[in-house]
Amino acid sequence: MSPSPKPRKPARDNASASAAVPAQAVAPRPWPVIVTTLIMGLEAVLVLWGALSLVFTLSAPGPLNVGGRLFLVALMVGAAAFASSVAAKHFVGRAWTRAAVVVWQLFQVILSGQFLGGGAPVLGVVCLVPAAVALVLVFSPATRRFLEADDQPRR
Repeated sequence: MSPSPKPRKPARDNASASAAVPAQAVAPRPWPVIVTTLIMGLEAVLVLWGALSLVFTLSAPGPLNVGGRLFLVALMVGAAAFASSVAAKHFVGRAWTRAAVVVWQLFQVILSGQFLGGGAPVLGVVCLVPAAVALVLVFSPATRRFLEADDQPRR
């Protein structure tokens, strides 16, 4: 006669398994990361707003025809999607976002130079100040330490 099989233990789900393991303390995000994320997010919203306002003026006279304006709208929507993606990934601590933030902010500096030289100094300063702040903060020691981990997102 063979021995009777041992009763099976009930299967544990992932929630109960993770509840048994003590949670590791998550370090708070440094304030430069939060400010840089807010700047990138705000710039993404403003680019999207600019694209939507351009949609409403498609039939207005101007230097671009409708095809050129539609291309510009698509380009601006893509740029807004890129900036919002970079902001979200920067917030969770992806190391590659530092380069993306720098490139985006350098484009902002170039754009602000065009506004400053083209007769819209207020708009030029409005573009230049957040870009300068983000460029300084993305290279701060706190941001560097936050992003230098092994590129694992933080919750």
